[in-house]
Formats: sequence, structure tokens, C-alpha cells
Amino acid sequence: MAYGGSAYATRVLHQYKSTFDRETRLENADRYSAQELYNFSHTGRGTDFVFILNGELNSKKGWVYVKQSVVAAKSEILGKIMILRRARNINGREIEEDYYAMLDATTGFRELDIVQFKRMIEYLYTKNVESLRYDASPEELRKLSAMGSLFCVYELLVFCQLKLPNKQIDRVKPEVEVANAKNSGNNGPTYSAGIIRAPDSGRSWT
Repeated sequence: MAYGGSAYATRVLHQYKSTFDRETRLENADRYSAQELYNFSHTGRGTDFVFILNGELNSKKGWVYVKQSVVAAKSEILGKIMILRRARNINGREIEEDYYAMLDATTGFRELDIVQFKRMIEYLYTKNVESLRYDASPEELRKLSAMGSLFCVYELLVFCQLKLPNKQIDRVKPEVEVANAKNSGNNGPTYSAGIIRAPDSGRSWT
């Protein structure tokens, strides 16, 4: 089955592979700080994987470049997705290593908030979210917390809770449950095959 249900997407992204490798190359990456690597990632430099959100195939506004080792270390869900997308053998069939994953309705992630997703990635790199205003509203923090819960970034949940006034902390959980339920069909706030599946093979990302 074509990735994301679209043979066109698979073909285009396969053809883009050489360009991706060229655009993301960064010599001596270990010389740079986490903040510098995060800054480079905005244009793809120093990364080796890209998440394409909400079907934004032809517009890079929905592309989020990451370095697998950084993101996988702190996000159980994103880590599993990247590992399985890079699998060399699926269901007994040799495949070319893939450098991308689509997070959209076809893979169980409906209408992801790209602003909060990017903030989550920033936290994974730097353990901070400078793009979040110092006086961020409880609603913003709840949305970011929900994104962290969806992708199992547990440290981000603590980060958000510490920024919330005490009376608002208990309101994080309902927001998280709503976000998880939205992306898990009838399975509730869990990380089942209904959330994460590899459309190329039908294999569950669990």
C-alpha cells in the first residue's frame, strides 16, 4: 500500500531523497550545542528525518525536520515511528530506508496543531520552549501538554505543569484525554495500532 494512501506522495518523496540528503548535511555536527542544532533544524541542516504534518506534501510549512537520535531519546512514539520507517525488512520484503513519515489522517493523526508540535520538538532539543511566551496562557500550556502526552514526551508534561498556576494543573488531564481520544478512534487515550501504522506495509507502529 502506498505510503499515506498516496502513490503520488511516495513517488515525489522518493525522488526528493537526494535533495534531502544534500540540504540536511552538516559537517562536524558534534561541535554544535543543542540550541545551535535546533536552530539549524529549521532549514533541515543537521537533521536526518522529516515529519510531514496534515498532508502538507507540496508546501514545506508542514515539514518538521529532526535529528532521529535527539527526538527518539525522549519521545517513545516518534522514536518507534522513525525506527520502523527505517526498517530494512518489513514482512519479509526488503525496502529502501525511508527518511520521512506523514502524520495525518491516513496514519491516525488528525489535524495536528503544528505550532504545538514544533514547540514539542524544540523542547526535545533544548529542554526549553523559547517560542512560548513567558506569560503563556493556561490554554496554550494545556495544548502543549496534550501534544506531549500524545507523543509520550513525559518531561514536557512536567514542564507545562510547572508553568501553570496551581489551580490550573488539574485541568491538564482532561485536555490530554480529549487529544488522545481524537487520535485513537474508538480506542480511547491509548497508543494502539489505530494510532500508529505504517501505510507502506500495513504494519502497526507499536
